[in-house]
Amino acid sequence: MDNNSISFSKKGERKISGFVAQELLYDYVTFHLDPERMKAVEEYVKTSHEAQADIQLINDGLDYVERLSEIHVSDALLETLKTPSSYLQVLLRKLRFEEWSPGIKMGLEVMIVAVGVISISLVIPWHKLMELSVSKKKDVVLTEVQKTPMAAQDVEVAGLPEEATVVFPDEGKKNTEAPKSAADIVAKKNLPPPPPPPSAVNQIATNIPTTEKQKSGQKSAVAKATVDETNSEKKQGYLYRGIMKVTNAEAVSTKFVEKINELGGRKAGEVELGWKKGNANYFHFTMPEAKYQAFLEFTKKYGGLSLQKEKHDRLMPEGIVRIIFSLEEK
Repeated sequence: MDNNSISFSKKGERKISGFVAQELLYDYVTFHLDPERMKAVEEYVKTSHEAQADIQLINDGLDYVERLSEIHVSDALLETLKTPSSYLQVLLRKLRFEEWSPGIKMGLEVMIVAVGVISISLVIPWHKLMELSVSKKKDVVLTEVQKTPMAAQDVEVAGLPEEATVVFPDEGKKNTEAPKSAADIVAKKNLPPPPPPPSAVNQIATNIPTTEKQKSGQKSAVAKATVDETNSEKKQGYLYRGIMKVTNAEAVSTKFVEKINELGGRKAGEVELGWKKGNANYFHFTMPEAKYQAFLEFTKKYGGLSLQKEKHDRLMPEGIVRIIFSLEEK
């Protein structure tokens, strides 16, 4: 061994580890190592099957690359590949986008993303989403109070109908009490009994001798009872019901409340006019029938309200109409 040579071990041999040998395989195949390292890697390859398999793969790759280098691409194909296929590529080529600095490119990308996010946030109807989330979270509980109708102080037996009309405190509530007859009301007030039906009057008239005045009084009572029965059969209660969709329902609801009060309307239920019911404003009121057309003319300012006349058990006084409708947001 020369004096200038480096002593790598006690025996003067230059051995390398398996990790270093694996890293030097490509240089070993391409003959880019010094003689001593070439010899050390060669000694490692003789005993390592893994290194031998890697050398075979490296040789196959080099052969494949060499065959690829022999492929010739025509000028027409190169021109086709260089031709932009979309308007965006044409625009980028004219702007020389590839020559821009990375800072300018990143700033442009950030600006495009910011414009997209702002546009989406402006398009989304956030107020409707907020109303939907709030309506799902809130539970409105209304306490229903049953009102007992006040008893009349003075009752005329001849003016009582065959069956008393039941008055509902609000729409949707049902009175479970059976209708009270005139006889029940008279018995409760300790008043004289009502006149008997026509058949009973006729029977009494035939069995008991009466004077001419008594006979004429009985005939008038029978005729009055018959007229009352006929009128009770013909009477039928009605109400007007509908739905109206407007823009900005809260503001329009306030205008409707003012107009209803101006026309002499009064709430007919337990809730106030324009009560918030879900996503709509609820109106339940009575008003003079003479003001009904004026109210419909007022609704035309906001698109017009279409009301349907429906039969109802509740009988309103003469000249008074009952209306139920809701204002909903478009």
